Amino acid sequence: MPENFGGGAAIAKPIFEKAQAKFDVFQPKSAIHPNWGKEQNEMELSKL
Repeated sequence: MPENFGGGAAIAKPIFEKAQAKFDVFQPKSAIHPNWGKEQNEMELSKL
């Protein structure tokens, strides 16, 4: 969300960092459980 509407990099960065910490310890319970999003999170975090 743009800074003009209450968003921006300063607001988003802690959320992406929290997600990164969770991705670092996540282990799917089986091969059919969802295992996606880490790469997208890393890409967005690198933009900040």
